[in-house]
Amino acid sequence: MGADIGGTFTDLVMLRSDGNYSVQKVPSTVEDFSRGIVEGLDAFLSDNRLTSELVSEIIHGTTVATNAILQNQGVRTALVTTRGFRDVLEFRRLRFPDLFSLDYTPPKPLV
Repeated sequence: MGADIGGTFTDLVMLRSDGNYSVQKVPSTVEDFSRGIVEGLDAFLSDNRLTSELVSEIIHGTTVATNAILQNQGVRTALVTTRGFRDVLEFRRLRFPDLFSLDYTPPKPLV
C-alpha cells in the first residue's frame, strides 16, 4: 500500500499480487494525519472484503511539511547552538548555484 498524505486528502494505492491496483481517497485528518491512512485502509479492506494480514508493506509520503513552509503556517521554531555558531545556517556549506555570481542572494534560513 502506498499512502500520500496531503493537507486536504489522503490518497492510497493498493497493489495486488496479480499486478492490478486499486485507489482510495479519504479526507485527511489534520489533528492526526496518521488517522487518514488507517481510515483509508479500513475502508479499502471493508469495501473489498479483505483482511489486514494481506497488506505486506506500507510506503508513506506526505506534502504536509512542504505545504506548511510554502504557506508560512508552521509553528514557531528555534535553533539552539553553541556559542560562536549562530551563523551556521547562513554559511551552509558554502555551496552556491553560481559560484562566481556577484548578484547571488541566498534564501533566508527557515529558523
